[in-house]
Amino acid sequence: ISGTLVVGGLSAAGYALVGLPGVSFAFGFGVVYATYEVIHRRLHTAAPLNAYGRWARRHHFYHHFADARRNHGVTTPLWDHVFRTFSRAETLRVPPRLAMDWLLDDAGAIRPQFAAEYHLGGRR
Repeated sequence: ISGTLVVGGLSAAGYALVGLPGVSFAFGFGVVYATYEVIHRRLHTAAPLNAYGRWARRHHFYHHFADARRNHGVTTPLWDHVFRTFSRAETLRVPPRLAMDWLLDDAGAIRPQFAAEYHLGGRR
């Protein structure tokens, strides 16, 4: 379902139930969701620029490359702690065919600045 349909449906339902505050809630929900999606996409497509970016990538990629049942949070570990799905992400194995472009140099090896956090290989 597209975000536009969700926000449109929430706006209509909100307006029908409580008027303009319902529309405001739906609009705010849409902005937060769009921001979340932009951050999620950037984690996969762009190299980290700061400590938060490094942490967020390691935390989220643990979910993709180590254990899909853990670390669902993209922007914060809050809900992973609440639902007991948090795992501390140390060094991650990244399958070579799934490695992000920003992680690899021209020879296909892990860039030196990421070597302490990632290495190429399959799942354990």
